[in-house]
Amino acid sequence: MPEYSYDVPGDDGRLAKILTSSLNALASGPDGLLSEMARDVLRGHLDLRTAAMSDVYGEALSAGLDRYYTFYDGLGPAERRILEQQTIDQFDAMPD
Repeated sequence: MPEYSYDVPGDDGRLAKILTSSLNALASGPDGLLSEMARDVLRGHLDLRTAAMSDVYGEALSAGLDRYYTFYDGLGPAERRILEQQTIDQFDAMPD
């Protein structure tokens, strides 16, 4: 697995797998700018932190986070607990 994977998630292999999966989804996704960024990060040509803080990619990443937070803010307390527990369960089920 490329070194970038361990820069953000630290020593947790599960987080590295989630990061790689997310980058692969972005790389094959419809947003050309985010696809380019993800491919460059996966190839080791760009550091993920640098990409997130850049004027080029930062705005596109922020827009995606804004959409997520709008979705999350629209959930009720019970729906949030279910989502959080599903996330914990999926993470715990992953091999190290």
